[in-house]
Amino acid sequence: MKELVGKIDSFAVRMPSEKLYLHIDKPYYTNTDTIWLKSYLLNGSLGGSEQSGLLYAELVNDTGRVVLRQSMPVLMGISWGQIALDSIQVTEGSYTLRAYTNWMQNQGEESFFTRQLYISKTDAGSWLVKAGSKTDIRNGKENTEVALQLLGQDGDPVRLQDLELKLRDGNKTRLREKMQTDIEGKLRFNFDVPAKAGRLKLVAEDKSGKRIVFPLNLNRDENADVQFMPEGGSLVAGLTSKIGFKAIGEDGRGINVSGVITDSKGNEVAAFKNGYKGMGYFVLTPAENESYMARVKLPKGQIKSYPLPPVKPSGMVLTVNNVPGRDSVILSVQATPVVLGSYSLIGQSGGKVYYASTVSFKPGTHMINGRIAKNKFPTGVARFTLFGNTNQAVAERIVFIDHHDRLQISIDTDKQHYQPNDSVSLAIKVTDQYNNPVQGSFSLAVTDDSQVKADSTNVPDISSYMLLQSELKGDIEEPGYFFTNPNAETALQLDNLMLTQGWVGYSWQDVFAPTNPPKYRAEKEIEVTGTITKISGTPLAGLQVSLLSTRKPLLFMQTVTSKDGRFKFSNLPRIDTGSFLVQLKDSKWRIMEPRINVDEFIPASTRGISAFSLTPWYINTDDIVLNFTQQSLASQKQLERLMIPAGTALAEVLIKGRKKIKGSRFFAGVGAEPDLVLDEKDMLTAGKKNLEDVMKDHIKGFNPKMFPCSKPVVYRYMVGCCPAMIRIDGMSLDSAYVPPSSFNSSDFFGFQQSYLQTITAEDVRGVEVRTAHAATYCYTIIEITTWSKKGVYIKRMHGQYLYRPLPLSWPKEFYKPKYGVNTNSLFDYSSTLHWQPDIVTDEAGKARVFFKAKSKKGFYSIILQGGDIKASTGCIRKKLSVFMQ
Repeated sequence: MKELVGKIDSFAVRMPSEKLYLHIDKPYYTNTDTIWLKSYLLNGSLGGSEQSGLLYAELVNDTGRVVLRQSMPVLMGISWGQIALDSIQVTEGSYTLRAYTNWMQNQGEESFFTRQLYISKTDAGSWLVKAGSKTDIRNGKENTEVALQLLGQDGDPVRLQDLELKLRDGNKTRLREKMQTDIEGKLRFNFDVPAKAGRLKLVAEDKSGKRIVFPLNLNRDENADVQFMPEGGSLVAGLTSKIGFKAIGEDGRGINVSGVITDSKGNEVAAFKNGYKGMGYFVLTPAENESYMARVKLPKGQIKSYPLPPVKPSGMVLTVNNVPGRDSVILSVQATPVVLGSYSLIGQSGGKVYYASTVSFKPGTHMINGRIAKNKFPTGVARFTLFGNTNQAVAERIVFIDHHDRLQISIDTDKQHYQPNDSVSLAIKVTDQYNNPVQGSFSLAVTDDSQVKADSTNVPDISSYMLLQSELKGDIEEPGYFFTNPNAETALQLDNLMLTQGWVGYSWQDVFAPTNPPKYRAEKEIEVTGTITKISGTPLAGLQVSLLSTRKPLLFMQTVTSKDGRFKFSNLPRIDTGSFLVQLKDSKWRIMEPRINVDEFIPASTRGISAFSLTPWYINTDDIVLNFTQQSLASQKQLERLMIPAGTALAEVLIKGRKKIKGSRFFAGVGAEPDLVLDEKDMLTAGKKNLEDVMKDHIKGFNPKMFPCSKPVVYRYMVGCCPAMIRIDGMSLDSAYVPPSSFNSSDFFGFQQSYLQTITAEDVRGVEVRTAHAATYCYTIIEITTWSKKGVYIKRMHGQYLYRPLPLSWPKEFYKPKYGVNTNSLFDYSSTLHWQPDIVTDEAGKARVFFKAKSKKGFYSIILQGGDIKASTGCIRKKLSVFMQ
């Protein structure tokens, strides 16, 4: 037992877990907006993590492509900052906000923080759509009828509008049809659902390119799934088991089901019906040499059969009864005669062992019952595991232990009601469950209820996320349900959740495996590290390595490689877009040619992010979301008026502000200027992306296509319908292609693509684009200027390594209008009135916050959340009103 506990504790020290939660100011944004955020990076015990000093925040679109990525500094588990959205990079659609540390990659992608967002565009011409669909069986086939009504933002119908409708299934177009809206802006059509179709969406587009996207959530019965999970892990012949189940629809959300369990002879042996969100359980005593089937009635009436897990002839069943209000959990261990003996029972939470005992069966018994006091464990998910003599886990069960010890937070206002333009004062007080004052770090967001819908049930706060979501697999529907009104029913459904959504963490194989260095290192600070080796890979010790910054602030540092060939430069000055030259020289200061390997950050894969489509804001929208979009548009127009004085022609502004690329050999005819310029700043933002992805992100319509007017057929890069003429430092990329024998279009395009996928943004100083004009013979000219200026034959320098770490985002201050000053109307358009991430309560558990009310009446939502140094978290929501008098 001592050895077993020692190995578990040793693993927890060697591989400490991290949990990350992001508090953001609101649930949705426009693509000219800023996401204000505070990060809480905690360890397994919910104290501030000291493992990492950097975290990474990403915005991933619904195809799994990262459109924005930035790093942020972390101190004692706390970080705050912002993600400025760029309308060029961030188009309208569904996104996943994802955050993690490099160390968290050792725990797997399921440990990352993720949150789904819809980001809209600010466009006064956007249509509003009233939409509905229903699916029935017609002539033996599934047929879906769709009804749409298109409206302007003023509510007037979009009459007699010609549209092309496309039914999209991923990258496939399943159906294409031209239609016209009627005098009321309506159209109606139906289609047979394609066999084996995935998640379908309807795209309607007019001749000008204006379009709407309507995700079709068909929730077909045949695509529903029901999973059955025996308590403890296995069904064992002759041992009574509680079997949890979870039923989900095609959209991944819980559905209502009922059914019966039958044996191989068709006899009904149990019945079941789900409770909350498709979850439930039933009890079964399986027989030896028997198999079982669940016959499930799905929401639309279809009966579908699912096999239960196979019955083992021998084994053990671990049952845990967690009764609300009782001071102990009741455990029962059943075993078949073959496996009777002594076992080790371990209870842990957050990776730490809180309970350990030996379980021994007495002669003639096959069941052991016992109690374990709940106060041995902290609030959260507790994991009970039964181990055999060889440290093999034979049964496992997780439960949620709740001591109701979340932080108690109160917010008092200095007035009951406020008038427009008033100064609002909030008195914050934080105590523990015993009313003792708490010092901690908190963040606060104040949003306008006329623009933002605060959702306390569907969106996890810091407590429900850290205690629940971060410990379980998959998304939890409405996590607030389990904590908002705790009672016997919510406790039952919470236990069903424990039965069905498993455990996020390490496998026991990792704990007992031989000690190996972690694949991903913990990044304590901004530093430059790496190894110097021979070409054969042999490390070189005692060599002098220098580090020179190529951007401000200027920096020069030197070090010597260790016996393992390692070098390290730390204590670097504050930087955001750093660029460093790592150089190796011998004792005579001559450049040497061994291999320099810098430890580059390797981002996590996005394969684990499932494709999804949130319903766009303009589909069946309500007044709140519509007002948010209209106010954002008004704010953008006001901002443009402030930036560009009246009477100034836009062309003048564009000419004066045109970016220049130093050393460029751009030429597209006498006097021709590029229409689009990507400069060094854009390349730094792109970081490690290859050049093909950079151009796809920034050049509208840039994609590989079939060149329609060539014989034989040639595949090449196009911008819209025009071929792209790509030049590198003035040299045509096409001219560098040497065919193996005769010209082959596939080889030709393969050469172009491999080249653009090999070069990264780090190799490039800038890109200039001149779209097709008569002077350019209908080609779009793309001039790429590299740092080496070697043209197509770009070659990296020996003995040197240009290292550009991911841009570091430092926090900026949220705009706060001055009191008593008649400020411009920008503030009145804001959906977020106030954001304050740096609230720290004093020894009395108190803090005070001030902000300014808008110049019009309304209601505001206040959300404050955070934690203390004793591993407790808390959240409070409050309403505030502003009235005219």
